[in-house]
Amino acid sequence: MYILLLAMFRTIGRLAENLASLVLRKKGFKVLARNRNFFGVEIDFLCQKEDRYYFIEIKRVKRKHYYAGYPVFPYKQYQRQLNAIETWKAQDNKWYDAVIGLIVFDENNQILSFNPEYIVR
Repeated sequence: MYILLLAMFRTIGRLAENLASLVLRKKGFKVLARNRNFFGVEIDFLCQKEDRYYFIEIKRVKRKHYYAGYPVFPYKQYQRQLNAIETWKAQDNKWYDAVIGLIVFDENNQILSFNPEYIVR
């Protein structure tokens, strides 16, 4: 039963990520990597648009929880991603313009929030 539930959640997560990929490409982003591990932190999407890099996190939440103000992107996760980005930027001593973005889907795979520049860094 547990394995079946786990497989179901992974399938749902992949569906949201596939939809996000379509949305990002439609809006002019070049998807460079998906589900990539950067210095111990999994990044859902690494995209580029012009000279800026976007580290995009995909979240799927219940609509009622989203509108009730439940946290979607926990601070600890944001901090880990930010540290990974800073390490990535410093590894070859080049300055990269990079931001953390967020796309939120509801249980019906409708976009609740599309913010590729959720946190500018």
